[in-house]
Amino acid sequence: MNCYLCSLPGLFTPNFASIPSLPYIAPPPDRLDKFGALFSPANGRLKVGVVWSGSVTFGKNHRRAQRLLSFFQACALPGVQLFSLQKGAPVKELTSLPRGGPIIDLGPHLEDFADTAAAVAQLDLVVMTDSAVAHLTGAMGKPVWVLLGHNAHWMWLLDRTDCPWYPSMRLFRPRAEGEWDHVFDSVSAELMSLAMA
Repeated sequence: MNCYLCSLPGLFTPNFASIPSLPYIAPPPDRLDKFGALFSPANGRLKVGVVWSGSVTFGKNHRRAQRLLSFFQACALPGVQLFSLQKGAPVKELTSLPRGGPIIDLGPHLEDFADTAAAVAQLDLVVMTDSAVAHLTGAMGKPVWVLLGHNAHWMWLLDRTDCPWYPSMRLFRPRAEGEWDHVFDSVSAELMSLAMA
């Protein structure tokens, strides 16, 4: 008998109260120093990681991936320094950003998920579309905002802004299929409030 990995929470969760709420993943301590100097340009600003695409080999990735420019327009705000956690072909979008809008690219330093965990541990927030880094960040108990399409994966349930499996996660949903402008506008407003706090 075979079972998809993402089906296991549904099979082994009798009710939401049975889900442990404590973080259960931590980065290897020896990896943390690898990223220290890369975060110094934030200079007191909110450190926000972004991921705008999952694996391009996943057949439904086009339903969840968004343009980096949309993230940039929503999240490049006063008091915020953006860091890219993106890997793979979508990284090339970093070269097409408007002048004066740098995102610090951590991708070349991320050799595996242990590295990604070490980077996430030093961020204040991760804002992203649905992909593996969302699960990693949630499992670490770090704040993560996940931008979902109208027909999202079953784990995100229906009409919720929270996630029972990851208490540190917040879900941003469109009001209708393809209404991503609403999602990014909501993210931008919330991030502005957080940066000004």
